[in-house]
Amino acid sequence: MHSALEPDLTPSRKTLNGPMKTTHLINISPLARRLGIPIRTGITPELMACYGQSPRSVAHQPAWLWDLLWTARRAMSGLLPCRRESTDAAELYHIECSTFFSGRLEPEPIRCCVALSGDDDGDVRLIFRLAPPQLQLLANRNLANKNRKS
Repeated sequence: MHSALEPDLTPSRKTLNGPMKTTHLINISPLARRLGIPIRTGITPELMACYGQSPRSVAHQPAWLWDLLWTARRAMSGLLPCRRESTDAAELYHIECSTFFSGRLEPEPIRCCVALSGDDDGDVRLIFRLAPPQLQLLANRNLANKNRKS
């Protein structure tokens, strides 16, 4: 696996409702840069697992991850609709895109929260994480459908 795509252990960061629940992020910055996102970018393993994906799949730059990054970039630039929230800790973008997952016959929606945050030292980071509980229901249904098809 390419070293830039290996899991990245990072210190706790404050986001929407205090510290993030996890300190383990998968570094997807190289792929994000290829799509015009110039800042450090990570995705939580919980978000990937919710859609039946593994952290190792990131090394192969799957189509669903391209779709997710492209949608986030367009939503953050105001070219796609999304729900946006501003907090003291971050700008939050609640996005959704439709994509194909490996081994599935139909496109499925991905919903997540993208947090754009900065530290006092000027470090800016973009983190893809699970959406609030009411939006996670769709992801759980997708995973259940995948298990039925297998």
